[in-house]
Amino acid sequence: MSYLNREDRRAMILNAAKELVLKEGILALTARKLSTYAQVSVGQIHHHFSSLIALKTEVFLSLMDHINDINRLSQTDDWQEKLYLLLGLGNPEALKPYLKIYNEVLVLMDKDEAYKVAFGLATQRWHDSLTHLIHEGQEQGAIQVDPNKNIADIAWRLIALIVGLDSLLSLNNYSKTAALAISQDNANRYIEQLIAYEFTDLE
Repeated sequence: MSYLNREDRRAMILNAAKELVLKEGILALTARKLSTYAQVSVGQIHHHFSSLIALKTEVFLSLMDHINDINRLSQTDDWQEKLYLLLGLGNPEALKPYLKIYNEVLVLMDKDEAYKVAFGLATQRWHDSLTHLIHEGQEQGAIQVDPNKNIADIAWRLIALIVGLDSLLSLNNYSKTAALAISQDNANRYIEQLIAYEFTDLE
């Protein structure tokens, strides 16, 4: 392998870890597997990252920042399309691996404080991006927001609905809980209803 300075080698290892996590998930990331994938020694991984959990949480936050960068991801200037993309609606193919990782860490955070901290930070960043997008939609005239409503609160309500519905939809994978599960069509309907409630003049 050609010579890389410290920063470049660390970035190379981090990028390889992100690729692996997108393919196989957070739990599948081990130092040995990453060593083989990135063609570096296990010692190099430990040299650049204080622990495997530190590497995993950094990978997670970096991937979540990637999908929050809505202006880079979106191929349109349509505000409503950006909103739906930022909410992960319709589960566009490009977002599926990222949403799977978000849900994986949602489960893991009860087992390790580091995951809980990372999940909280990722969710706060998601909220910040959503709040910014709502302000942008208001400035563009794409929506009107009731002056009695707080935009930051609207963003939290939308996130709460998305995360909650996603948890309920996951129950569809377990036959014993089928009675508790909801359909994707119903989930979409609930989301549409909340968006209609929160905004007027949504084009």
